[in-house]
Amino acid sequence: MGIVAPILLTLLRLLQGLAGGGEWGGAVLMSLQHYSSSRWRAVPASVPQIGVGLGIALATASFAALTGYFDDAALFGWARRIPFLASSVLVGVAIWIRLGIDESPIFKAAQEKRRQAKEKERLPIIEVFRKHPGTLAIGILLVIGPYTAKTILNSFGPAYAVEVGFSRSTALSVASATALLSLPIPPLAATWSESIGRKKVYILGAALTGIASFVTFWLANTGVYGVQSSFLAELFGAKTQYTGTSFAYQVGGVVGGGFGPAIAASLLAFSGGAPNNLLFGFMALCCVASVVAAVLAKETRRRDLTEE
Repeated sequence: MGIVAPILLTLLRLLQGLAGGGEWGGAVLMSLQHYSSSRWRAVPASVPQIGVGLGIALATASFAALTGYFDDAALFGWARRIPFLASSVLVGVAIWIRLGIDESPIFKAAQEKRRQAKEKERLPIIEVFRKHPGTLAIGILLVIGPYTAKTILNSFGPAYAVEVGFSRSTALSVASATALLSLPIPPLAATWSESIGRKKVYILGAALTGIASFVTFWLANTGVYGVQSSFLAELFGAKTQYTGTSFAYQVGGVVGGGFGPAIAASLLAFSGGAPNNLLFGFMALCCVASVVAAVLAKETRRRDLTEE
């Protein structure tokens, strides 16, 4: 296909990014706002984070199965497309679920309030930048540390395991098992945050993520993710909650998840290929940024979600 292939791939990735920007923020806000009056609202808000871990587990498990069945020629030729085609079933289920979900009472009330007041509609993204630039910056920094660590483990970890002698199937199977083991942690961390506050749990999780090794940091990292959804969403008022939450999460993800693995690979190449303090120092530095952001952020556990 020549030059057409990379152009199409880039366009599809852009569309995926646009969809992901609305997907994660929408799922978190629908979960949070439908339980806005509950003392345990962080728990349903953490459920979309379980979907992230489950998706990673299914993806890595499917490729682990393929690598054990097909040789490299078939795997990289056509068999690698099988999981992508199979995932279309999940897309159909997701669309069916969304078509049956009503808007949250908070969104409906805010919409009706603006209609009665005959307020001039402004683009939410402009409102976020104009009225809440500091909160937006804190939200982005909250995401960068854990997202960098997660992406390095998920995308760079299996490749490095193969490089040092493990089979591709073993590396992917371990990654899948680790993701499955992490699934109960987000709701547990969210439950804990209802007792001691979002900030304390987030600071602890981000700090542990920065200092833990590749073997153990997944547990700390998923604890951060259990609180991240409610913490981010509660930083913003009803008018800009969707835009602010999604923008902060996606920008933080692009910075941490987009550049993290490339920087990690460069650090390993610079130091001869073995895990070293440069790599762990880079991860720790990103997590320090998230810890600082959490310290600067307001505690949101009891915030009224109808506030603008």
